[in-house]
Amino acid sequence: MRDTSLDDYRTQGVMAAIDAVQKVCNKIKIHATGYCLGGTLLSIAAAAISHHH
Repeated sequence: MRDTSLDDYRTQGVMAAIDAVQKVCNKIKIHATGYCLGGTLLSIAAAAISHHH
């Protein structure tokens, strides 16, 4: 996985999970908690989402 970037973890991990939850739950707001590297990825995803809106 040497060619996997931090952005890949954001898009294929965090954002894919958020998209799946919103699809099942009809686009509800999501409250999330992340610890250690998961918290870092969640913070990056939240910043990217707020940048696009």
